[in-house]
Amino acid sequence: MIKLDNLIAMSRKYGADEDYVLEGGGNTSFKEGGVMAVKASGGSLGVIDAGGFVLMDVAKLRAMTGADYPEADDEREALAIKDMMAARLPGQGDKRPSVECILHALFTKSYVLHVHPALINGLTCSVEGAAAAAELFGDREDSLLWVPLTKPGFILSKACADAFETHKAKHGAYPDILLLQNHGIFVAGDSTDRIDGIMADIVGRVKSRIKREPDLAESGRMAPSFIADALTSAYGEGGAAYAHFQSSAEIARMVASKDAAGPLMDPFTPDHIVYDKAYPLWITEETASGAGAPDIAPDIAAAFRAFTDAHGFKPKVALIEGHGAFTLGDSAHEADAAAALLTDAVKIAVYSEAFGGPLALPEDFTNFIANWEIESYRQKKAFT
Repeated sequence: MIKLDNLIAMSRKYGADEDYVLEGGGNTSFKEGGVMAVKASGGSLGVIDAGGFVLMDVAKLRAMTGADYPEADDEREALAIKDMMAARLPGQGDKRPSVECILHALFTKSYVLHVHPALINGLTCSVEGAAAAAELFGDREDSLLWVPLTKPGFILSKACADAFETHKAKHGAYPDILLLQNHGIFVAGDSTDRIDGIMADIVGRVKSRIKREPDLAESGRMAPSFIADALTSAYGEGGAAYAHFQSSAEIARMVASKDAAGPLMDPFTPDHIVYDKAYPLWITEETASGAGAPDIAPDIAAAFRAFTDAHGFKPKVALIEGHGAFTLGDSAHEADAAAALLTDAVKIAVYSEAFGGPLALPEDFTNFIANWEIESYRQKKAFT
């Protein structure tokens, strides 16, 4: 049995730091003797213990990148999940490995850390991200790989496997750092200290280019209580629902108009879709400034229903023009988690200003992730 003490310590260190991990995001792994322990899907790195990892056969995972899967998304991903589950060692119960376990297996180094820091995603979710990364990390060219926007799941694993081979042919070794557009970062090392050093260097370089820090101080703006009542009533459909109101200086600036809210109208990464859904509900100032609950509630309820009918899901985020933002959920935890990811999106938008401005996921990617069984499973695990 491989020892997981260092992996657990590294996982908890980064998992407990909101600058690196929010909610159930991120994953880690450790390889030894052909066996890899990788975080189970839906768990939280900040409190993980040995039971939160799945033991897997590295050779079987690597072999998957040469498999001939169907082109259709649903068929391909269903078969890939089946093969990933078959790559588990005996005795793993019903634990399901992170969908990115194949990526973890590709690295030759023992330890792998995958996180989604807002600072680094300010680079990966920006218009000039690839060019800026080449400039910032030119001296790391032999160990760093930028991965253009690629569908998550097996397609991403296969694309990275091919890119790894191309990188090795050019540089004589596989990369230790992956920057994934509109996703996050992977770092590999033969010790957790090595990973810490690489992460500190990457963060320092990106931070040196940032134009400004997001202003997250409360603006003092308040939303009338009847807006919260109308939203929770519509979200809960007669049952319990919770709302979390945010109006930091940055959010207040962004909800000044729908144009200003542009960076929040589309998701940046898969995590934003998991916790905040694909798109927010926009409530105009005219709708939000009714005389009182009897007058305004029907208008908000109608806007809520129209959104749900158009998109096929209830909004988790409602942007209130001139006021701020509400995040919604069936529990306080769910509403608070949505609030954390909304703040993350705000940070990414601000950090991206240093790299040509924000770049959201395109609609086809958003729809794929929104309807992907793996992300639905992750969301379910997060709130049960």
